[in-house]
Amino acid sequence: MENSVSLQILQDIQDAWNTLDPQLIIKHLDKCFVYDSQWVFESLKCEEYISYIIGKFDTIRKSNNKVKATIVNGAVKLDQNGNIAFYRIKIKGDKIIKGDMCMF
Repeated sequence: MENSVSLQILQDIQDAWNTLDPQLIIKHLDKCFVYDSQWVFESLKCEEYISYIIGKFDTIRKSNNKVKATIVNGAVKLDQNGNIAFYRIKIKGDKIIKGDMCMF
């Protein structure tokens, strides 16, 4: 995942988390996108994920918590008060078709 499209998408995901702007992620989602997380009990399809990420960013913003996002080894590393997670993606063409949030 080292082409310019992939790097731009990773940069946008990093910026989305650092600024809490979900549109920076949403604009890259394929209609068949699926999201899985160790902290979410079921897979989320594209429309469900859009609602989820908008709500999640709103909650973080209201709590005045900060998330520091950095790109590490083809993933976005998220650090929220010492709690670390990695957002990994799979891209097809120029769209994200899979997103995974995990501790490693």
